[in-house]
Amino acid sequence: KASDGAFIVQAYRENQFERFAKAVGKEQWLDDPRLATRYDWSKNKDTVLAPDVEAWAADKTMVEACEILATAGVACAPSMRPENLFDDPHVEAHDMLVEIPQPTGDGEPVVVLGNPLKFSKVVDGGDTRVPWVGEHTAEVLADFLDMDNSKIEELVKLGVLTKAQD
Repeated sequence: KASDGAFIVQAYRENQFERFAKAVGKEQWLDDPRLATRYDWSKNKDTVLAPDVEAWAADKTMVEACEILATAGVACAPSMRPENLFDDPHVEAHDMLVEIPQPTGDGEPVVVLGNPLKFSKVVDGGDTRVPWVGEHTAEVLADFLDMDNSKIEELVKLGVLTKAQD
């Protein structure tokens, strides 16, 4: 943990662990028998590593800690809380904030977190409001199971399906 929240570190190889130890000023870890193997790092992460890292990061924000670690070649990232994401320049720069219409169709759109995964050959689609319960059930049953309307209506009458809320 840093002064304002948690951050995540990934150091699974010996060279990564060495960079990590040096970045947090704990070169003694490299000669510590409790941390001799990868298994030992995992076994002692809560009793040896985490307390030392938390002491090192106590006067840093999670972003500051990650900047230091990343500069040293250590894979890391701040563990953002939802309220942090809406103000994060990285999130905004990567078009991960999207507007969707109000469920009722009126009023100002709502800003929500979009898909963080971006692929070069996949275009981000238009974002729509969250569907009502059962809103697309008939379409899905017709398209994927080739059900006709009479069968769908029969399932509604039997209470198996619910019609969409208005």
